[in-house]
Amino acid sequence: LIAIDLSDPRMPNSLGAMELVDDVSHVLFLSEDRLLIVSGAEFSFSTYPAMLSLYDVSDLSNPVLLGNYGSSFFGGVGEENNAFAWNPVTNILVAPLGQSDRGKVDVDGDGYPEADRFYGSKNLAIFDVDLTPEDSNPFTAIGTVTHDDFLQRSLFVGDSIYSIARDGIQATSIDGADAVSLGVRFGDTPELQTVARDSLQTHP
Repeated sequence: LIAIDLSDPRMPNSLGAMELVDDVSHVLFLSEDRLLIVSGAEFSFSTYPAMLSLYDVSDLSNPVLLGNYGSSFFGGVGEENNAFAWNPVTNILVAPLGQSDRGKVDVDGDGYPEADRFYGSKNLAIFDVDLTPEDSNPFTAIGTVTHDDFLQRSLFVGDSIYSIARDGIQATSIDGADAVSLGVRFGDTPELQTVARDSLQTHP
């Protein structure tokens, strides 16, 4: 991973480089000098591990690893980057979490499934991220948003997480001790639920 200074487009200048063991699938600045890297989530049709890593890049010539979080079911990040979201006000991070898979589909309607179709993640993992950790891991897993079909996008609206899947939309608030979730299936009547934050699970 290379940092390049483009302040003068005619003379790009390399400011630093970092060698990583695994392929990088997602890179995101969480602040001016905090860089999140998701590695190991390369394309796959089965379960595979991935790693969230937080770096202090205040000195681009000498990035410092502040901590990481690994999961054997983190593959969705590699294919569903739009389901990845960060709230800089609350320091809440959400990322697709679940097993990726593929199946055969009938494209031309002749009754024979001749084409491969990729299926992504069904869940969103929710993390509280400490950007200035001292002796602790910066990533604290605080819950999971669950869909019955595959995720396509997530975004923050205020303190709420809106997750969009093929089966519908869910809005999850994580402000306070309880989480209030409103799940809407496409074509169904909304159902309101309240669940404890430390065991956050939302269902349509």
